[in-house]
Amino acid sequence: SAPKEAGLLTPSGMKLNGDVYKYLVLKVKNETSSTIGQMYFETTTNPGFNGTKYFSFALQPNSTEFQTIYIPLNTMA
Repeated sequence: SAPKEAGLLTPSGMKLNGDVYKYLVLKVKNETSSTIGQMYFETTTNPGFNGTKYFSFALQPNSTEFQTIYIPLNTMA
């Protein structure tokens, strides 16, 4: 079967200022065997999604519990 793929897209375009907010906090439960998650993003100076602007993070595979992921916003430039 095809792998499950989660997504996050806000209709108004979530805008987080890295000078104001240090982290984007995600609570996730990974029910797949994947051990890596990725969050793709765009910036005001480089709009549009592409394969070069993303943040990778470790995931607990086949989890029955939620885990908290902290994505540092100052790395997304």
